[in-house]
Amino acid sequence: MKKNIFLSMILLLNLSVANSSDKQQSDRSNYVQRELTEQGLVNLNAVNKLYGYTRYFYPNQEAEKYSEVDWYQFLIYAIGETIDSKSVVELKENLAKVFRPIVPELVFEQNNIHSANRPLNTPFYYWKHMGIGKHPANKDLYINKIEKAEIISHELPTPDSLYSFKLGDNITAYMPLSVSSQFDKNKKEWKQLEKERKKQKIKLADRSVFKFLISRKDAKLVTLYDDKIRYADLMVRWNVIKHFYPYYQEDELDNKWNERLNHAFRKASQITNYLEYPEIVNWLLAAVSDSHIETQGNIYFGGLIFKDVSSFFTLLKMDWCEDNKIYIMSGPDSLANEINKGDEIMSVNGMDIDQLIKIKSEYISASTPQGKMEKLVNRELLKSYTKDTIFNIKIKDAHDNVQLITIKPTERNWVMWDEEESSFIENLGDEIYYVNLVTFDEDHTYNLFKEFIPKLQKAKGIIVDVRGYPNANIADKIVTHFSKDSVLSGNFLRPYYYFPNQEDVILKDEGNGYLDKVIDSEYISTPLYVLINHKAMSYGETVINMFKNNTNSILVGSPTVGANGDITMIDLPIFKFTMTAIYDPENHGVGIKPDLLVYPTLQDVRMNKDVLLETAKIQIYKLESTNTR
Repeated sequence: MKKNIFLSMILLLNLSVANSSDKQQSDRSNYVQRELTEQGLVNLNAVNKLYGYTRYFYPNQEAEKYSEVDWYQFLIYAIGETIDSKSVVELKENLAKVFRPIVPELVFEQNNIHSANRPLNTPFYYWKHMGIGKHPANKDLYINKIEKAEIISHELPTPDSLYSFKLGDNITAYMPLSVSSQFDKNKKEWKQLEKERKKQKIKLADRSVFKFLISRKDAKLVTLYDDKIRYADLMVRWNVIKHFYPYYQEDELDNKWNERLNHAFRKASQITNYLEYPEIVNWLLAAVSDSHIETQGNIYFGGLIFKDVSSFFTLLKMDWCEDNKIYIMSGPDSLANEINKGDEIMSVNGMDIDQLIKIKSEYISASTPQGKMEKLVNRELLKSYTKDTIFNIKIKDAHDNVQLITIKPTERNWVMWDEEESSFIENLGDEIYYVNLVTFDEDHTYNLFKEFIPKLQKAKGIIVDVRGYPNANIADKIVTHFSKDSVLSGNFLRPYYYFPNQEDVILKDEGNGYLDKVIDSEYISTPLYVLINHKAMSYGETVINMFKNNTNSILVGSPTVGANGDITMIDLPIFKFTMTAIYDPENHGVGIKPDLLVYPTLQDVRMNKDVLLETAKIQIYKLESTNTR
């Protein structure tokens, strides 16, 4: 999205929302609460499903121009017109009133899910989805647009044929997914819909920009007062996952995704302050096994005002080891005399750590159990939406001494990204070399690595560390020196979506290529061991797979997170989120498994013993002993 930097700096105001309990309490009565009946849920579900089919798969060139905010307005209007329907007959009438201006061919039949076909016509228009959302670094990677076809193809929807979609137990919608005629925006039904949609004003704060500038007082966030906007926001997320999450079938989401939304509707209908809502969003998305899913605390509906619902974290850096034991790695200077590396966390604010893990895990989307623990330890365990929170943490040291430490969340950034400086290339002794790919020191360059090639070629063994997120400026190039052939960079497939409900998805190999083969004099045949663990995900797993599939390396450590493939940003007005958009057929849901499984124990941590590194060294010595016999 193009932005005027000047306007962004001058006009976008970061409104601060007071976090005191008194002000939140006084705000409770402003939140619309609704007791959702079974019929009310039926009505919401019908709107939800029909919205997904209409927005993403009916080729209306005027609706294609809708922004995210426009669709929120449409959904607020649609929900308002349908949520109080007392019967299926009334619901169908209200759905037709709202959706038929966009889908003129839309009809409903009860208890009938058979398609009704029409004559074939060409040319015709259809939706083409190459992924969804926007890639953070490449805005053109994912394409979603209506295209024109001249020839009938089995890959595309049949033009002007009515497809049937079940919206509920007693209601089925019939609509085409491709049409031979362009939409007429001059129809009075469309003009009336636009009039009604634009009436749905979405207010961000309880005062105008002018009053905010004059008073400089805290402004209240009022966007979520209306329960209809909460339901609309949940619908938007639900449909993105339903139609475009590449592992929807593998995660077996069909068995739980509908019911998950109903529970989220019920939760959202009863909130009493805005800080409850992001947790409902997290709970909904936690049903999806994707470690790339992260929500951000933004609420933005255009104009001049931006609101950031911040999350705060402590300066306590933690990790975990066998049996899901969570321990302290380091902390702020204020706790220097109270904590030691390896101190085990026993409870937080009086809650046993195992119970807290269980509760917090319900709100975390992760590809694997190890991915869930990684998110928990580095983000969710001690997260708060206010700086006023006090965490009383009971810890136990190596001598079983127990004490209570107190800390507040002060940071907006995850502590996990504040990594300690580490070496790049090091001789560990006995001509065993260590190469760290998880380093971002500007002096650690590929050219520096090349200077070491003669020494690495003569070494007894090389240990490459990929326990974390590698530096892309050096990692790919370094891998190529350990392969006699060109290195295949990945095995990713881009999904093409022409039909809803994950039907007939076409997976295409478009982005996989080979890294250039190094010259023979720079090839390194030295025995190679690669360290991996639960901190490696996404690009880290790409690098590990390149070692695994293209070199004679041995992987040492524990399984990786299992979340590879490019991400996408779903840029919503409320709490935008990231997710996986490209399909990886190898490692989703399991991670990359090592050849030698090694888990550090709490005792290893307390003794500052890198058991993975030591295991690799032992293997090198064993190999040398075998070769000299």
